[in-house]
Amino acid sequence: MDTLQICIYSNIEPQHWRREFFPGIHPLALPIAGKGLCSHLIDFCTYFSQDKVLDVLIADCNYSEEMALSLGDGNYWALNLDYQPSERFASPGQLLEHYKERFGGDALLFFWGAVLPDLTSLEQIFDNMRLVSEPLSPQPDGVYLYIEGTLFQWCCPLHRLDTLKDYYELNFNLLQKPGLYSLPGYSAEIGYGLGRNVNLKNIDEVTRPVMLGDNIYLEHGVCLSGETIVGQDVWIDENTELVHSIVLDHTYLGRNLRIENKIVSGNRIIDPEQNVFVELEDDFLVEDTREGKTESHAGKKSIGYGGGEAIIALCLGILEFPLYLLALISPRRHKTQPLIAFLLTGYPKLWKVVVRQAQLVCSFPGKDYVFRYSDLWPWLEDERQKGLDDLHFRHNRSLPLAFAIAIGSQIKQLFVNAGNFAEQKEAQKGTRP
Repeated sequence: MDTLQICIYSNIEPQHWRREFFPGIHPLALPIAGKGLCSHLIDFCTYFSQDKVLDVLIADCNYSEEMALSLGDGNYWALNLDYQPSERFASPGQLLEHYKERFGGDALLFFWGAVLPDLTSLEQIFDNMRLVSEPLSPQPDGVYLYIEGTLFQWCCPLHRLDTLKDYYELNFNLLQKPGLYSLPGYSAEIGYGLGRNVNLKNIDEVTRPVMLGDNIYLEHGVCLSGETIVGQDVWIDENTELVHSIVLDHTYLGRNLRIENKIVSGNRIIDPEQNVFVELEDDFLVEDTREGKTESHAGKKSIGYGGGEAIIALCLGILEFPLYLLALISPRRHKTQPLIAFLLTGYPKLWKVVVRQAQLVCSFPGKDYVFRYSDLWPWLEDERQKGLDDLHFRHNRSLPLAFAIAIGSQIKQLFVNAGNFAEQKEAQKGTRP
């Protein structure tokens, strides 16, 4: 079987808008209709694999180890993939000269710049080809074919990413008419893409087309209309309305908001029409939920609450001290019982809460804590769901709720897990010689 060489050259330096509006997102990972730019390009390449082995080189001027890990070696797409750092080239001819030993005399298809072919069938790509007479001269972004020493440009329609508005509109163009591109989601209904772990039970209204990524929680009264794209690990609080908007990964949207014709990325609200953005410092309106970002504006708001947690921890520390002593002197074989195990590890942390060195209930990742909101459901094992529960508590926290979690989680460990402990104990007896 023949091999087709493919090169994706990522030199997105001219796109100043990307660096300005999305500084923490790698150019090739910029999400378009729920999937990164690079993933869309590789998906497109797979249409050539019917009678050929694909050997894909991604030459990235913005090389990232994180990107290398996410792409892997191409097994996901059933092709050979090599992601490596690249120098900057002024023209396609310079790129060809640099990689001539690698590509040899095989036909080479390569993507020059940030473009996506706008096609509904693969046959369209061969309809119009232009001979490039001076390949060493600068050429426009596009799709090129190098074969038998001659360079051609495929003059097919292209989705371009020259401006922020281009990016915004491309998201909805693919959502409405994906063409050859495979969009993420598990729903078979057109215009209704759903990821894993999406909670829709409280939603007030959904108007198609809509795309919801993995781990989405929509509170009561949320309304999605006029085309909406929501990324992964997003929490939208009560009575908030999204109209023709995009919400990127790891974002919290507060209560009673109306977001129209905008892009929301963390605590940044972007207006693609006016080419401006604003960063909100009130994390009860919008928030970047990535680890290390969530406590940036906690400040004075947490002082009174932290003092209340310290008082609750002090009361629990005094009342549970006899139980802690019993746990210390309990037989070794009982120390794995859930409540005893908690007392041995969690009780000392109560005193860290008293001196303000730990949280009673986890509100901010990265800081020590005694309890989590998800402890009320001891059978829950999904860490992403636990993270969403932490997010819910952070934006709805109160001292009565923290006290209820501290008491309720220990009761659950005593009674709910007691049966499991008894079963494990009997099983251990049965396996002893």
